[in-house]
Amino acid sequence: MAKRFQFRLEPLLKLRSHKVEQAKEALHFVMAMRIAKDEMIEMQKDYLKELTAKKMESSSVAEIQAHWHHKVYIEEDIKKLIVERNQILEIESLKRDDLALVMKDEKIILKLKDKKLIAHKKEVLKEETQAFDETAQIQYIRALKSVNA
Repeated sequence: MAKRFQFRLEPLLKLRSHKVEQAKEALHFVMAMRIAKDEMIEMQKDYLKELTAKKMESSSVAEIQAHWHHKVYIEEDIKKLIVERNQILEIESLKRDDLALVMKDEKIILKLKDKKLIAHKKEVLKEETQAFDETAQIQYIRALKSVNA
């Protein structure tokens, strides 16, 4: 009977698959950080719009100055958040490249496994065909002997 297919590099394939999962998790983590930064930027922009739309009626000079300084602080905070988001975007790009690389490595091993499986199936088919041919020859020889006897 034919042997069961066993891929010798299965442990390597499992290792590569594990690396792909780790790379995906790292990318998802960085993407979540970027999304959070985007939300923080949007919240700060909305808050700045509210501050800008707010009318300063009959306020003292100190209050107007405090309001102006607060708006400047929020603008600077938005700029800082944008710089941080750009840094996260660079990290995200690197994580995407890493993921593509480990996925390529995994795909190479998977293609090799597929080729080995196809070769194994051909070998099994060849063995089965040979066994059927031998059985048919034996039956033919027995039939000839019984006819001659």
